[in-house]
Amino acid sequence: MKAQPKGINSYKFLVGKNIARSAGATAGTVASDLVLAEGEVVVTDEGNVILDSTTVLTADKIKIIMGRGAGVPMVESKVLTPAELSGYNIKRYEPKVNEVAYVGFNGTTGAIDVKNNFLYMVPVSFNTLMMQETSSLYQPMYFTYESDSTATQEKIATNLYKNALAINSRWTRPVLLIELVNSGARTAPGSAGTLTFTKGSNVVVGSAATAIDAPVAIGDYISSGTASTSPVYKVVGIQGNNLIIDVPYQGASTGPIAATGNLLIANASLGDFGIKVTGVNQAYALDSRGPSVISFQIGCSDPDTPTSIATGPFLGFGTYELMREQEALSWRAQGLMFNYTEFPPMAVPTNLNPSALGYSVVSLNWKNITHSTPDYTHIGTIEVGCEISGIGVPSTMSTNNYGANTSLIDVIDAFATTHGFASQAANR
Repeated sequence: MKAQPKGINSYKFLVGKNIARSAGATAGTVASDLVLAEGEVVVTDEGNVILDSTTVLTADKIKIIMGRGAGVPMVESKVLTPAELSGYNIKRYEPKVNEVAYVGFNGTTGAIDVKNNFLYMVPVSFNTLMMQETSSLYQPMYFTYESDSTATQEKIATNLYKNALAINSRWTRPVLLIELVNSGARTAPGSAGTLTFTKGSNVVVGSAATAIDAPVAIGDYISSGTASTSPVYKVVGIQGNNLIIDVPYQGASTGPIAATGNLLIANASLGDFGIKVTGVNQAYALDSRGPSVISFQIGCSDPDTPTSIATGPFLGFGTYELMREQEALSWRAQGLMFNYTEFPPMAVPTNLNPSALGYSVVSLNWKNITHSTPDYTHIGTIEVGCEISGIGVPSTMSTNNYGANTSLIDVIDAFATTHGFASQAANR
């Protein structure tokens, strides 16, 4: 009887930081902890001699080495032969995206339908996405407002909005950012000076009186952005150079920014109102709170008031959170075991930069036969998270990973393409 096939999986993750190549890390040099800086990644032969894009062409074996600083053992991949290489790919960083939805005006179309003596109710229910961080922790929310006999779109929208803020504030860690938007015509409020918007503050600070001069007046709406989806705040007072707004500023603090770039809605009542709802990133902690995004459904008791999803949720790729999970998986695959019941728990080592913009990932898949029967096959993946130095199209990898004949991408690409794999250099 033939035994069932058995696969042995191996995973190795290395981190390339956004640093320049060390002067000593040249082709022909033996890689060591004294040569490679922390986060510096090179391609070598089996004797740790650094290869470049020319010498790698004749190498019968390669491996990838990451420096961790002087006196700290380097991280080294397995020795890889061309015959063992089964896959080669580079995937660019993609940011995490939380859901964005609108009730009423969505930046292009739509309005809150006006009805007298009507109970407006906006339910928000949370979905489970990727992790358990939404539906199992957060109950549905309901934002309500009952209009009077002289209903207007402004009264309905602002009261629903303020009720939503009150409900949302009950959460220790709010999962939603709720803002008011308006389609009204916009004009610059001043000819000089700057304005500063501070999260949680009712005061918009002006650097000079001209930053808030005509046509700003009490009852107008001011915004910190120029887009039609930028949130608006009603001016309820003017004190010296400063504007007092009706509710605390909800977004991330911004400014000082030129007052001429901040748009005023002088006739908001003539425009359409909308309520913008955005998922908020939640705290991440390895082995405690996994990577997640906020995903939800939203509606309105008035079927004539449109609701729309502007942006769907996406967990992203190459974010610090996801790379930390991959790095921990790699350490555990190398035998770093710990018990979740231990206190304090054993920390998993990290070489990642929590403040990095993100990481693009180089992946090498391999497989080999280690016994006399092909039923016993070792397979594995070697991945390098390459810290990017800028976000764009494409996301730019750091100088540690491209631009020289000893760079990670150039050397691996030369090795892979000479053995029949498609070039991935353009994906860096």
